[in-house]
Amino acid sequence: MRVLIQDYSSPNSTEPMYLCQSFNSIGIQAALWNSDRISAYDIFDSFQPNLFIAHFTRLTSDCVKYLTQNQHIKCALNMTGAQQNHVEQLDGIIRNTGLNCQFIFTSTPKDMNKLKSTVVEVVELLPAADIFAAATQPKPQDFDIENCVITNYDSRSRFSSQLEGTSHHFVSNEAELTEHIDITAPELNLQALYPNYKNIIISRDDQSIPQSLFSGIYHGANVFYKGKYETQAQVVMSALQNIYRGVEGCFDLGESFSHKKIREETIKKHTCFNRTQKVCAKLGWHEIKQKFDEKIGELQ
Repeated sequence: MRVLIQDYSSPNSTEPMYLCQSFNSIGIQAALWNSDRISAYDIFDSFQPNLFIAHFTRLTSDCVKYLTQNQHIKCALNMTGAQQNHVEQLDGIIRNTGLNCQFIFTSTPKDMNKLKSTVVEVVELLPAADIFAAATQPKPQDFDIENCVITNYDSRSRFSSQLEGTSHHFVSNEAELTEHIDITAPELNLQALYPNYKNIIISRDDQSIPQSLFSGIYHGANVFYKGKYETQAQVVMSALQNIYRGVEGCFDLGESFSHKKIREETIKKHTCFNRTQKVCAKLGWHEIKQKFDEKIGELQ
């Protein structure tokens, strides 16, 4: 079994990296493809994958042409950020070419209500704690900071009273926020920093659940969520309470809740092993899925 994963990593996500490393960890040969360095035909011819995973924005005409000429290659497409018209365009490509698309997936829960396909199943594949990334980065200088606010907008004034008198950093993946932020770095580089913070507050100007939430929990921080606007916060908190059922008041800055239980639940259900296992389940790869049960058990 060979899995080719297009490197669609972003400042906010290491998903293709951790899917690749998760497959490799159980003996499935997986490769990360940088499409800027090698052509579609060259990588498909040399690697000969059984499965191809990509983001819909990176699905070039060469990819589609090769995959339709080689329909034994299954594919799964990340549609995070897509609108309904993008799904309809993909449906048309599948119908017209016979593209062997097994399912499409999104990391944003609200997308499950708006993205409808008449051809393939739409699957929710949430972000996950990347258990591999920290080891790939240079070990940072140790520091002990009480609070970290991970944000995608200028949120200093929003938290000035809550953070007054505490040691704190404002952190972002967004390069354009540099003047309002203490640390600006992609999610990949931040993984090694999370253990230095006691509390991590996620505050975003959108309705997404970022990878940093799961990774922060995995690396031992107490994690909270506070959206920029109340309407956004309601959507995200509702999703989080559904994900972490049974932990009353979870992620609310104004509530007392069990961070220990949240971390146990994250290690059991929300690491990169869980997400890769779900991909395998959707493909009907039951023996491989069972191997991930063992990996998940080893973490607990």
